[in-house]
Amino acid sequence: MNKELNVLGLISMIIAIVGLFIFGIPCGVASLILGIIGIATAGETKGKGMAIAGTVVGIIDLVAVLWFVNLIQAY
Repeated sequence: MNKELNVLGLISMIIAIVGLFIFGIPCGVASLILGIIGIATAGETKGKGMAIAGTVVGIIDLVAVLWFVNLIQAY
């Protein structure tokens, strides 16, 4: 009954949260890639939700960075 933790999902979520605070494109891309791999390899492990959250927040991070760069270029 003891399920292993999906480590890639956990790392994806941590990197995505860090990326939100520093507006980092590398953090968003890394979170997105690790999240997708974490979802694909989740199987019976717990933590698939963290992989999904890392993927979604990684996408939000990339969109925020692109929006911020576009805002700076407009002025």
